[in-house]
Amino acid sequence: MSNTTALAKRDPNPLVALRQQWPEEHYNTLLPRVHIGSLPAGTQLAVREVKIDPNETGMYSVDGGKRALGKQQLSRIAAAAGLTWVSVRRVDDRKHPHYCEFEAIAKVTDFDGTVREAIGTKTIDLRDDGGDGTPGKDKVGMSEKQLGGARKFISEMCAAKAMNRAIADVLAIRRSYTPQDLVKPFIVPKLVPDTSNELAQRAVLANMFGATQAMFAPPATVVDAHFEDVATATPAASDEAAGEVRGGSLPSPAADTSIPHDPRTGEVRGSESIDARMSAAWGLFERAGGARDDFRGLVQAATGKSRKSDLTLDDAELVERAVDAAVANMDNSGDDVAY
Repeated sequence: MSNTTALAKRDPNPLVALRQQWPEEHYNTLLPRVHIGSLPAGTQLAVREVKIDPNETGMYSVDGGKRALGKQQLSRIAAAAGLTWVSVRRVDDRKHPHYCEFEAIAKVTDFDGTVREAIGTKTIDLRDDGGDGTPGKDKVGMSEKQLGGARKFISEMCAAKAMNRAIADVLAIRRSYTPQDLVKPFIVPKLVPDTSNELAQRAVLANMFGATQAMFAPPATVVDAHFEDVATATPAASDEAAGEVRGGSLPSPAADTSIPHDPRTGEVRGSESIDARMSAAWGLFERAGGARDDFRGLVQAATGKSRKSDLTLDDAELVERAVDAAVANMDNSGDDVAY
């Protein structure tokens, strides 16, 4: 759950204003690691309030009765901060099926307009022999059932944990919180365009209409053509011997099913099945509490590709499997979302 508030643009010092409006004794304020006297021209702060129930699913207990934020909570905070993913990729040599290492790079924009990046890495070792005659560090203490599930989804688990670490690092989120601290809403400030500024207005419009279109919502390709229904064509007499039409208009030819277009709209349907499967995968991921940026990262991790136009039907199947695994991790294992 989150609410958005605009910080007064005329505040002489935005950091001071943040602390005054959202005092630390009542809020968990996530401030950027910069100290400035004013905001860049054409910008203002949008402050989002993210509320987290200390007892909600996805979190887990750590020493001293504290609670650690899980994937669902971190994703909500990251979305409020406008965090985006530079890359999420597997970096081990893939020689052993029970060993995996991922690197996730996230970025945010600070109050002074600079873009800051953070790298999160995670290694999962579920080998029977970690190389020195002892089991891999993550295999120790697991039951056979737990081990089987972890090995099956080792890549998805490793990617999620690397992303968790990147989120926590770039936003300076603590490793754990007391239940009393979690009652306080998280205050997440974000630098946004000041739409009362003419230059900012132009930038916003450019962004909305083509400069940075959503990766998984490309514009439809439209064919400039007219289609006539066979049933409405004017009857024409013909000379069967000569094959000559003597009057009226030619009937429309039978539909060519090899041409992937919709006769009603002219829209090309070449990637329809991929679009449908990716949309279904995103819908499942979103209903489980996942964020769009996390979905993009998951797609990159599963396929090694960052653009929807590069995806194949085989890639869509890989994404579906990765989403199923990620949703299962969200629902069934608090430990799986540890960072």
